[in-house]
Amino acid sequence: MATLQIANLRLSRDVDFQKQGKLSAEANLADHMDRVRLLEDQLCAAQIDVDDKQLEWERRQEDMENIISQLEAEREQIFHAASLADLKHALPDRSLPVSHQLEAALRMLVERSRLLTAQEIKISGLETKIEKLKSKLTEANDRMVQKEARITELRIDVARNDLREGEGFTEYDNKTRQMVRRREGEAMKSAQDVIQSLQRQLAKKDELVERYREMIKDHRKETNAREQSEQNEIRNLTEVINNLNDRQVNKLRNPHEVPQQLLSNSKDMESHTEALQELESMLKTKDEELSNLRSKYSALKETHKHHLETSETEIHHLRHELSIRNASHHEYETEIEALKRNLHLNEKELALAAEAAEEIQRSRGLQDHVSKLNRELHKRDAKIANMKEAIEQLKEALIKTAEGAAEAKIRESNENLAASADQHGLGDSKRISQLESKIDKMTKTIQSHKKAEKEFQDTVLKITFELDKKERLVEKLQEQYKDAQKLSEKHSLQILRVAKTRTHIRVQDLQDAMQMEMMTVAIMIKENVSQSYWKKRRKMRLKRQKNAGRRRRKCRNGSTR
Repeated sequence: MATLQIANLRLSRDVDFQKQGKLSAEANLADHMDRVRLLEDQLCAAQIDVDDKQLEWERRQEDMENIISQLEAEREQIFHAASLADLKHALPDRSLPVSHQLEAALRMLVERSRLLTAQEIKISGLETKIEKLKSKLTEANDRMVQKEARITELRIDVARNDLREGEGFTEYDNKTRQMVRRREGEAMKSAQDVIQSLQRQLAKKDELVERYREMIKDHRKETNAREQSEQNEIRNLTEVINNLNDRQVNKLRNPHEVPQQLLSNSKDMESHTEALQELESMLKTKDEELSNLRSKYSALKETHKHHLETSETEIHHLRHELSIRNASHHEYETEIEALKRNLHLNEKELALAAEAAEEIQRSRGLQDHVSKLNRELHKRDAKIANMKEAIEQLKEALIKTAEGAAEAKIRESNENLAASADQHGLGDSKRISQLESKIDKMTKTIQSHKKAEKEFQDTVLKITFELDKKERLVEKLQEQYKDAQKLSEKHSLQILRVAKTRTHIRVQDLQDAMQMEMMTVAIMIKENVSQSYWKKRRKMRLKRQKNAGRRRRKCRNGSTR
């Protein structure tokens, strides 16, 4: 009887303990439900923010495209107006004296210079807007990363609480835990949907970047064609100047062949020769500047090609690393599943052991039951220690994989070096436009000298013959331009392939990140890796700024020379 009373008392204590566990489980379930609701609200808010930012970004993109189309139209109008065919019609009357013609030409030049300054102001304003938009995009990405880190922290806290409080629960507690896990699975599915939408947005952004690159390539092609046309025009004008100089020298050598009217105007001719000599010196200096700009442009092309080659090699290495990482992730998943199965089996064994202990308590007594339970507890502690060791090994492996992912992200930041080369190309195009304006001034002065010399009719025939030759040369240059377009199309296809591979790599990186978030220890690794990543990224930004400053100084020194 005494033993039965003691057993009843202990059973009543167990019942009270189970009731307390039930109440604590209900409280934990309520807390978990609240946390799940908070996470859902945060996900909804983050998705709304992303949608709003995407709409703003699309609107600003449309504005930028409209502005770019307007700038292209204005540039085409300026270059069409600056061509020689239009300048012939825009020049003042030949019947006017030379002084009036020069005044009219100066007025036209002033108007053109005003238009150019206005366009330069517009371009500078657009560049500032682009920089602001880029900074906003970076801030938005940083916020998204912080929110994802917070979500993972909350998930890990929930998992840890489950692991700590999972011992000694009843069937009702197990059911509640299953409900919580179902809710967590639904939250994970919603998070995966959000990640898929973000991946789609990244793909759209990559497409837009490719469009802008194609537009930049078209602008470069146009600048190259304009440079070639300008060089041809300069050559033509130098030939005309040389012919005029030869004729003037012949006139001075044999003045008896010159008519008397021209002898009276010998002083005017001398002044014209001095002006022509000055123009020749100016043309030589401009030719030197153009040669310097060409050399710089060729150097930039070589650097761009080198960066493309390095990016291709890095992409190859990244693919190899991703294949290795996927294989290692599959191995980790199999190990984790095996560990989960072992845990489930251990729980079943403990339940069976508890039932057997109850039967033994009824039959043999309480002391044997207590001793066996202690032994089972020791065995369970040993198994838990083994499980902890396996988890620590998994932690080390995950740290290595996360560091590899961070290094891959850092390598992607090197792609912005190609954008710096594009900016230098834009600076060279501005200088070329300035040289075009100066060359237009010189062509106007030369044409004024041509108008003053009406008596040299024989030169017109020779000039027409030379123009025929130049038209042939222009046709050859057009053929060369078509060949260059074909080569550029091939190059653009290669760039598209590289961009597709990069997007594929980014998608795989995001999937790997989601798999890492499923683990309970990934948040600590992510924090350490993120700190090292941002430090390296800041160093890369400082290096880029220094390199850009050096290049600008070199360009300024070359322009002053």
